[in-house]
Amino acid sequence: MGMFFPHFLLTLFAEIACPGFSVQLEAGLESIRGMIGPEDQSGFTDSYIRDTLWDYNFDVEETLSLLAGMSDAHLPSTSPDPS
Repeated sequence: MGMFFPHFLLTLFAEIACPGFSVQLEAGLESIRGMIGPEDQSGFTDSYIRDTLWDYNFDVEETLSLLAGMSDAHLPSTSPDPS
């Protein structure tokens, strides 16, 4: 069974181990929020988006793909426009 660490402990550890982590995480969150809208529109909390960004090594496109696959909302496509 895996260990559970509260988000603030992961954030603290990551900031010590990798300075700039918080800036990168918040930039990713801001970018995703700009595309999917606020929580009441998208259905995703900031905490969930941050955790997903962490799991996907701050890859905004991968995070958006996962969120789009989990949502009935019309999230933006991360693939190029074919037209």
